[in-house]
Amino acid sequence: MLHRIFTGVIVCFWLVMTSQLIRLQVNPDRSDLLVVPPSHVFKLMFTHEQTSELDIVENGSPIGNISLNPKTDPALDKRSLDFSGSLLFHLPNTPKAQRVSWNGTWETDNSYKTSNLHLTLNLLPVVPHDPTFHLHLDFDPASEQVEYEYKEGDQSVRKSTVTANIKGAISLLRDEFGVDPSFLQNMPRNIEIPTLTAKQTAITVHAEKTVVYLLTVKQGEIVVAEIYVSQLGQILAAKTIFGYTFRAPDMLPPS
Repeated sequence: MLHRIFTGVIVCFWLVMTSQLIRLQVNPDRSDLLVVPPSHVFKLMFTHEQTSELDIVENGSPIGNISLNPKTDPALDKRSLDFSGSLLFHLPNTPKAQRVSWNGTWETDNSYKTSNLHLTLNLLPVVPHDPTFHLHLDFDPASEQVEYEYKEGDQSVRKSTVTANIKGAISLLRDEFGVDPSFLQNMPRNIEIPTLTAKQTAITVHAEKTVVYLLTVKQGEIVVAEIYVSQLGQILAAKTIFGYTFRAPDMLPPS
């Protein structure tokens, strides 16, 4: 079961890379006077280097947390976003909730083009004294390769490199994990690159209107996520198509 869970996580990671979800196209509507370039909002985040601490909420109840810490190195023309967090979820046909934690770093150049992405996922034990399962992923956009290592506790179980596309995911499932990859055959090969827009708006915080920036991520005509960012570049809240919302502690849901 745990192998299959981590296999699913790996597959999702490769599909994200394949569909280039982290390479968003900037497509602002210039007819709206409140529209700003998304790069302006990103610049605020990295200029002020404000840490964003958010609760992850599902059906009104907190189920996890996430921390985002942007950093800038002008000398190296480099920007990075450190992220970490944890999430509690229920697996099908299991009586106990499972907790997964993660940490990593997204590195970009001055134009926000991804140079590296490092991610570690930890599946924490449900039963005491069982080992924690770890998955380390390193994505290199230049080579379109992903290095991964799967560990049980401190013991390395698998370590290899695959291509960051569906073909690589299929090979990984079949050859490394012995899982039937047929469910991937129907996945679309050409996924439209998401667009990212930004504009000024206002949300209610403790019964007061606060001016913020709204980043909107769309896949075609579908809104995937709406992210609310303060004028100092701190993320205050977000809503997603996946049923999860994010908000700073003690903050009312965005309205």
